[in-house]
Amino acid sequence: MLAPPRPPAQDDLDALIPEARARRRRRLLKLAAVLAAVAGIGLAVWAALPAGTSAVHAGGSPSRGAVDRSDAALSRFRGIGDVGSAGGVTWAISGEGFWLTANDGRTWRRALLPNLDGGATGSSADPIANIRDVEFVDRLHGWVSDFAGPGIYRTTDGGRTWRVSIPTGCAAVCEGGSIDFLDARHGFALLYAPARDNRLFRTVDGGRSWKLVSRPAVYDHIAFADGTTGFAFGGRQQMVIGPIRAPDFGNLYETTDGGRTWSSRDIHESGRLVEQPIAVFGREIVLAQNGPNRNGGLNLAPATVYVSPDGGNCWAGHAVRAGVGVPAPFDAVSPSVWVWASRTELYVTHTGGQRWHRIVLRHLPRGAWIDRIDFTSRRAGWAIFSGIGAHPYLFRTTDGGVHWKPAGPRLRRQER
Repeated sequence: MLAPPRPPAQDDLDALIPEARARRRRRLLKLAAVLAAVAGIGLAVWAALPAGTSAVHAGGSPSRGAVDRSDAALSRFRGIGDVGSAGGVTWAISGEGFWLTANDGRTWRRALLPNLDGGATGSSADPIANIRDVEFVDRLHGWVSDFAGPGIYRTTDGGRTWRVSIPTGCAAVCEGGSIDFLDARHGFALLYAPARDNRLFRTVDGGRSWKLVSRPAVYDHIAFADGTTGFAFGGRQQMVIGPIRAPDFGNLYETTDGGRTWSSRDIHESGRLVEQPIAVFGREIVLAQNGPNRNGGLNLAPATVYVSPDGGNCWAGHAVRAGVGVPAPFDAVSPSVWVWASRTELYVTHTGGQRWHRIVLRHLPRGAWIDRIDFTSRRAGWAIFSGIGAHPYLFRTTDGGVHWKPAGPRLRRQER
C-alpha cells in the first residue's frame, strides 16, 4: 500500500516559486518574440504593396482606385498630350508649351525652344506635334529633337537656356528622330531622312558636335546599354491603315559595334513584334513582346516581358498578366517593377511578374481611358487620361496608382 504524498515543506515552496516565475518570464519573452516576428513580416508585406493593399496572384480580387476629376481641379490645367521622365526630370507637353519639373511637379518651368516657343507662328509653334524625343541624364543636362528641323537642342542648366547643333550633312535633309545618352557627354542620335536611309550620329562632347556612324535601315526610339550595344526597330516598317491606339511597335534589331551595323534579333519565336519603350538600366534591359502574328496579321496584344541582365546576351521571359489588352501602355520602373495600363485598369508587379496587383479605377466617364503612363518610383507616377473632356489631362499618383489627382503646369488665366 502506497503512502499518501507528503505535502511540500516550506523550504521546498520557497525554492519552487522563483523557478515558476522564471519559467513564466521565459514563456512571455518567447511569445513576445513570435508576435514581433509576425508583425514585422506583415508590415514588410504591407509596405511592399501599393497603398498597403493586399498581394494578389493572377486572378485575385482587384483593389478599387479612384480618379479625382472634379471641375474645380480640372479647370486649373490645360490638357497634356505627352509626359515622360528621366534623370530626375519630368516633362509635360501640350500644344501650347513644353514644361519641366525637377521636384515631382511642385513647380514647373516653361522651356522655350527656338521654332517651338517664344515667337514662332504656324504649325512649327506646336510642341506636341513637333517634339520628337526628350532625354535627360540628370537635372541639368538634357536634349530635345523635333520634326521642325534637323537640329538637336541641348541644355546644361536644367532647361533655362537651350542651344542647337545640326549634324554635318543634315541641313535640309534630316528631321527630328530619336536620341539616347549614356551620360552628360556620350550619346547617340538617329535622325530621319525621308528620301534616303536614316542617319545615326554619335557625340562625345554632350551634343556640341556629332559624327556620322552609319546610315542604317533602323527606325524609331534607340536604346543603348553601353557604347557598343544598342536596340531599335528595323526591317520592313509596319503600317496600319485606320485609327489605332497602341504603343509603337516593330521588329527588334540590335547592334554590338556601336551602331555601325544592325541585325535582326529574335528573342523568342521569329517574327514577334516588340513594343516601345525598351527600358535600359545599365546592362539590364526590359522589353515587352507581343503575341505571335498568325495568318499575316499584326498581333498587338502584349504576351511576355523579357529581362536581360547582361546587355542582351541572355533573356528570361515572364508572362503578362491576364486581362491586359490593347491599348496597353507599358512602363518599367526597374528590372522588376512594371506597370501596364489597360483602359481604366492598372496591372502592377514589384516582383518581375511573379505576383501582380490589379487596380480598377473608378469615377471615370464612360469612354475614358489611360492613354500614357510614366512611373518614377514604385509609388509615384503620371498618367494621361483621354476621354474626360475636350482635351487629355495629366494626373499624378503617390500611392502606387490607387488614387489619381489632376496635376501638371498651371496655365496663365488668358491661356485657359
